Amino acid sequence: MNKNNIKINYWFLLAIFGVMLTSGAVAIFFSFKTNAVTNQKIEILSEAKRPANLDLVMITDQTCKDCFDLTSVINNLKKENIKITSEKNIDSTGDEGKQLIAKFAIKKLPAFTVSGELKKNSILSQFFSKTGDINDGTFVFRQVGGPYVSTENGKVKGRINLILITDITCSDCYDVTNHETILKQFGMQPKVSALDIKSAAGIVLKNKYGIKMAPTFVMTGDVNEYPGLKSAWPEVGMIAYDGAYVFTKGVPFMGVYKNLTTNKVVTSSPSTAK
Repeated sequence: MNKNNIKINYWFLLAIFGVMLTSGAVAIFFSFKTNAVTNQKIEILSEAKRPANLDLVMITDQTCKDCFDLTSVINNLKKENIKITSEKNIDSTGDEGKQLIAKFAIKKLPAFTVSGELKKNSILSQFFSKTGDINDGTFVFRQVGGPYVSTENGKVKGRINLILITDITCSDCYDVTNHETILKQFGMQPKVSALDIKSAAGIVLKNKYGIKMAPTFVMTGDVNEYPGLKSAWPEVGMIAYDGAYVFTKGVPFMGVYKNLTTNKVVTSSPSTAK
């Protein structure tokens, strides 16, 4: 083997070694890049799953024992992948309570504020946009139902008395307690009582309001505080001379009921409404 061949082979081997080094470097580079992208995706997924850290402050008026209960609202909020890092209840009559009421122009009590990672997930953002507003990095819950305390004059508003009227002789009639559930969807927390249409008190109401169908209900109180119900009421009932709301036209839509004029049980039919 001559020197030229040895020289050629040397440079040939050197070139191959260079290619191998370059290929290895490229492979290492793409490996690092792939790992970096993978790690980035893992971090993004991990961050998305991490609960939002929030601070909760409830502002209440201790004198109103039957005021709107925030518990169900807050419990639903806690289900949305959040972590309450601090939680406290503040009396509206204290200095801190007064400061928060003034700062956020709170009109109804009880109320609550939330601060922290308010935009951590889309569900939280939707909840905040539909039930209140964000001011200075703090969410204020505004959808307070009744009863509530007005911060303007300290008076309790939105108290409702609900009288559920049944007919004990109609075992197939619809469940009158459904009305309570429906009314709560309007933000009400009524004080509920029940009586039979044939009882002494039932007969008084029947004659007083001209009730012709049962089960039904009579509602009194600050109904004006619930504009959604007030606007829908003409479709389902009447407002009596004394301001009582009497469920009339809506009875046939509830199911089986008793026609008190004919004393017969009627299967639901809108055409039977009088």
